[in-house]
Amino acid sequence: MNAPLDHAEALAAQSGALSAWLHAHRRVWASRPFREQPARWEADVPEVSAWLRALDDDALTALEADPHRADDAPAPWQAWARRARALTEVPDLAGPALEALDDPGLQRRVPARKWAQVRAFAALAAARLPEGEVVDWCAGKGHLGRVLATATGRPARMLERDPDLCAAGQARAAAEGAPCSVRLGDVLDPAIQEELRPGRSAVALHACGTLHETLLREAAARGVDAVAVAPCCYHRRPAGPVPLFSAAGRASGLRLDARQLRLATAEEVVARPHLRAVRRQEMAWRQGLDQLLRHVSGQDRYTTLPSVPRAEVQRPFADFCRWMAAREGIALPAFDAARFEALGWQRARVARLLSLPRTLFRRPLELWLVLDRALAQAEAGRAVAVGVFCRRAVTPRNLVVLSTRRP
Repeated sequence: MNAPLDHAEALAAQSGALSAWLHAHRRVWASRPFREQPARWEADVPEVSAWLRALDDDALTALEADPHRADDAPAPWQAWARRARALTEVPDLAGPALEALDDPGLQRRVPARKWAQVRAFAALAAARLPEGEVVDWCAGKGHLGRVLATATGRPARMLERDPDLCAAGQARAAAEGAPCSVRLGDVLDPAIQEELRPGRSAVALHACGTLHETLLREAAARGVDAVAVAPCCYHRRPAGPVPLFSAAGRASGLRLDARQLRLATAEEVVARPHLRAVRRQEMAWRQGLDQLLRHVSGQDRYTTLPSVPRAEVQRPFADFCRWMAAREGIALPAFDAARFEALGWQRARVARLLSLPRTLFRRPLELWLVLDRALAQAEAGRAVAVGVFCRRAVTPRNLVVLSTRRP
């Protein structure tokens, strides 16, 4: 059984250990192999560089899925993996399964993986939140609030800014007899935040960036009885310096930018094979175009280009290059498409290989961010616990912050 993370001293100790380790290896996890080859860390650990560059495609794919399963890896890699595992051990906070949710009608038109996540989070909330009305923050169609209300009889108040989703959620809850109500509005609006009050709890399953940050801050300020939050997509926030929310986080000296925040949630554990293939092709197309632009300009530096619709990535390489160049106002001469496409696939493969060490630091960075949020709650005088609410196979974003108002 992992040691509990349910008091400020334990949270601070684990946060401090993670801070020190992330500081020590920043050159590895903050590297940018897609833009810079060779990676800056390769000279520091040449044995890891040589081992990675010799991997075949099957080994590369296997390590991307699980970087800890590398028995033949060099000693530095093994040391990173051991320390990453030790630093990210957290307790299992999952609640007992809710039998009321065995009714197949409750899952109707909810994707299987989403349903598994909702069931797991509802079980956690039912077991660990006090009695009383529950606010479903950024509710979407209100699946979480609806099933929690159905399983426990607690009234659910669902907050959502999309009127179509609100209507769908209200209609379904009414049809199933769930004690739910819906309020249309943006949770970043102070008027909507008035729904957070003593006597109520709040839940948020995979609320992105500013949305979960706002819930935690306002719940503490407004005296909400309890909050259960599974954070996600830390980078989805306004441009500018990335804030840290706890005194311990700010004192750590570990500063992040939006790109580094992406590392914490950049996993393909649940991505469909087709989507992975499209991502691979986009990497190759972008690398090939970058090599072409270096050749045309005579400048050996990476050209940053904006995101593109998925349909454009699925064009033939030459068409993609011409389309992107036209969009960005770049004049392209005639070029050898086959040559630069081959270069793109080659460079993209090397970028994937050199990105593998970063994957060992992904979970530690994510947990460090979660602990920063949890410590801010503790500093506000609330009782806090951190753990997981389900297996990673259900969702890799399985960390949860539980925050409870003290009597």
